[in-house]
Amino acid sequence: PGKSAQFRFNIPHKSAPLETQIHVIAGGPCSGKSTVINALKQKGYHVEEETAEKLIQAGIEMGKTAHELRSDPVQWQQQLLFADHALFNGLPFNTTIFTDTSFIETVVFGKRAGIEMGPNTKLWLQNKRYKRVFFLEPIQTYQQTAVRMESQNIALQISQQIREAYMEYGYELISVPFASVAERLEFIISFLDDEKPVKK
Repeated sequence: PGKSAQFRFNIPHKSAPLETQIHVIAGGPCSGKSTVINALKQKGYHVEEETAEKLIQAGIEMGKTAHELRSDPVQWQQQLLFADHALFNGLPFNTTIFTDTSFIETVVFGKRAGIEMGPNTKLWLQNKRYKRVFFLEPIQTYQQTAVRMESQNIALQISQQIREAYMEYGYELISVPFASVAERLEFIISFLDDEKPVKK
């Protein structure tokens, strides 16, 4: 009573606590994440592109539009949840990796579609810890694309929801202010101590 019907995403197993070397480039839509990830890749770091971006680009190459691919938001978010869980569950834990977003962003978008996380999924998220989360502050100029269709107001709302989700899972975010790509890159790399680039 008083609540809308919801789907639940739950993984079939539990996981033990594990500290990884995954560094997340987080933030709302069109905050510059992909640009930073590409710059890190050029520097020789192991990077993983955003799952949603990869699935949308693959669909576009097959002749579909981003709107068609996301026409059923529940089905689309379920597809992302399974794909993103497989990605992050399979990444090596002892190698420095930068990822364009993480499973937590997928949780946020899933929640917006009415999908809640089951207890095993929540435990997995609590146990498999990212090394650092770099949160990119919104850029000053916002443009919608074939992949990013949210309005600027919605993008800012999502950005705040993502920030709150990371904090809910116990992460202290490293805020990356709006700046040039080179300045953002220098800021992020300064946190890596003596960690060296490792090509994929």
